[in-house]
Amino acid sequence: MHDIKICLLGGDTRQSSLALYLAKAGYETAVWGISLPRDASEKTTGFAGVKCTDPQSAVRGSRVVVLPLPATADGVRIPSMETNAQTPHMHDELRLTKLFEMLTPGTLLLAGKPNEVLKSMARDANVKLIDYYDCEEIQIKNAIPTAEGAIALAMKELPITLYDADLTVLGYGRIGQRLASILHALGAKVTVAARSQKDLTWAKIAGCNTQNITDYLNNPPAADVIFNTIPTPLLTKDVLEKLTDSTLIIELASAPGGVDPAAVRGCSKKIIRAASLPGRVAPYSAGKILFETILRILKEEGVAPI
Repeated sequence: MHDIKICLLGGDTRQSSLALYLAKAGYETAVWGISLPRDASEKTTGFAGVKCTDPQSAVRGSRVVVLPLPATADGVRIPSMETNAQTPHMHDELRLTKLFEMLTPGTLLLAGKPNEVLKSMARDANVKLIDYYDCEEIQIKNAIPTAEGAIALAMKELPITLYDADLTVLGYGRIGQRLASILHALGAKVTVAARSQKDLTWAKIAGCNTQNITDYLNNPPAADVIFNTIPTPLLTKDVLEKLTDSTLIIELASAPGGVDPAAVRGCSKKIIRAASLPGRVAPYSAGKILFETILRILKEEGVAPI
């Protein structure tokens, strides 16, 4: 048992699994706002930590405090699986202002994609803040459950097989590369649209059809599914109108996403917003990815033994 208390506040099933991995590794683990999974699986049986009824108890004495991914959606409060789940009382939520009243100088605060409000509050409170999602390793590893989850969604929605289907992947970053590779291996006819000539060259070498993103937007090819990984609203009303009504669009990019909000109204295409797929389709794998990344950060910060 390590003489280090780690507190997890809010989040989804990724944080639930992270808590289990931390406790199993011997860290004193306290959680609030998280529903811990319990089933017959060896990975999730039992929890050697403490599930707190209030955030103060979880934070008290903690050397490290871990916030969700993303840490806050509105810049005001921390997202929680259990906020207002049992009762409508406002004390069930945790506002950032309240959190920083609990933290002591020197506390290590780990957060996923913290916004400028959170960063500023951490500086003012003399609390060291590290964005664990800024680590390259977690983004690379997260591409795997994201790609697999996107494919599972497509298979569930389509009345046809992915084999021989016309599929378009917008963007060829970490997720786009993994997704296009799996789709190509399944026998789909994959078109990759990207801006970088280097990306298009690699996609072509990988066996995909390619198209410059500007050319694509002017003349999109027929597709059964469009997987978007570009966080820029390129799919405007004009572009969507060029697609057949049966085209399925799966949005994988982070906010603001690739579909122009103004184009959604009156759009006949089915658009599935599939953000945070790792936590939804593979929570234990996603939790393990978080655990491996956070453990490395703790070692680098001298908090955990090397």
